[in-house]
Amino acid sequence: MHLQAPKLLGKMRKGEMPSTEERERDSEMTQLILDAAFAGKLNGLTQAVQLCDPSGRVLGQFVPVLDLSEWEPVSPEVTEEELDHLEQSTEWYTTEEVLAHLKTLEQQ
Repeated sequence: MHLQAPKLLGKMRKGEMPSTEERERDSEMTQLILDAAFAGKLNGLTQAVQLCDPSGRVLGQFVPVLDLSEWEPVSPEVTEEELDHLEQSTEWYTTEEVLAHLKTLEQQ
């Protein structure tokens, strides 16, 4: 394993801020390059895990990058009949009325 410092740090003058383009192009986070064995242990994780030293002391967390191309958006299935019914409804509530109703439900 070895550390790789952010490229922007050496290029900035005191008080100077990187442009949005520079920040997006070069992460300001230090990279820790893992050996193949350790990287293999992290590969395939789908949830955050704690990284600990041999004594069990927590050093930090690892949050895996998820490939969102494997996911599809989920939305409630609403039938045409339900949509027609909603369009024809004359009974509507303001946000304040809905919030007041929810508060009464919490108190029950």
